[in-house]
Amino acid sequence: MNNLEVLKMRDNEIEPKGVSYISNSYAVRNLTCLDLSRNLILDEGFKNITTASFLSNLRKLYVNDAGLTATAALHLKASKFLGKLRVLQIGKNKLQHEGATHLAQSVILENLTKLNLSDNEIKEEGVMAIQASPYLRNLTYLDLNHNAIKEQGAQMLSLTQSLTQLKYLNLNYNEIGENGCLCIAESDAFPLLQELIIYTGNGINAKAKAYFHRS
Repeated sequence: MNNLEVLKMRDNEIEPKGVSYISNSYAVRNLTCLDLSRNLILDEGFKNITTASFLSNLRKLYVNDAGLTATAALHLKASKFLGKLRVLQIGKNKLQHEGATHLAQSVILENLTKLNLSDNEIKEEGVMAIQASPYLRNLTYLDLNHNAIKEQGAQMLSLTQSLTQLKYLNLNYNEIGENGCLCIAESDAFPLLQELIIYTGNGINAKAKAYFHRS
């Protein structure tokens, strides 16, 4: 397996010890894509990924639904080997606002273009950190659905000076309400935005939809 570049092992009951075997294997030195989603790798297993020199060529990392908390984000922040990451799929975990803040402060993510933070309970505080991050300026894709960011989170997001390269933004199921919709619709922060997912789970009425039709 000297030429192995893609390894997809989602939903295989892999635990932290298994991640250690993978991360420390010479066979993964050329990997550009690793998918361990839907495995209970926990923060301990994720740390093995962030500290593995053999994984320094990773461009895409998928760890959705992997039992991760804010500690995992802290491990990523401290990593010396994942600076080539372009895609991070870390949805359906429990990073909460502390984890979102760690990611926002991670210089290792300065080349990231795609970030999935869906269903992580990051709420308003997490959005505040993400929208102000100096290291996430290259993002073109951001998924924040199912995070209860509410109206205040939408307001903060609409004022971002860092996420101006976004082409895709998913805000479904965030309870942002009519005023939150107005903030997003009238924002000048996303000049390149091509796809906005916002109509579901946000209490959007006909008046709120009209804001987007006018913008």
